[in-house]
Amino acid sequence: YGQAISHQPNYALAYKNLGSILTRTHCYDEAEVALKSALALDNSFAEAKDVLAEVLINSERYDEAFPLMRSIGAWGKLQF
Repeated sequence: YGQAISHQPNYALAYKNLGSILTRTHCYDEAEVALKSALALDNSFAEAKDVLAEVLINSERYDEAFPLMRSIGAWGKLQF
């Protein structure tokens, strides 16, 4: 995805996909940067908000995660 981003730096999906991969590999700081880049390009990108909320929950930053989840109707995904 880095190559896609270098060729098309305004491609929100590439940033979201990079953020998803980084999330799966527990690279939460880097994932947050990629996902926030996707949202800077498209603030209504629900999938990017969903993955960013996951990053924030894994980082125990619930006060930031819950509003994102609420904004996309993702409350049903919460598992404790």
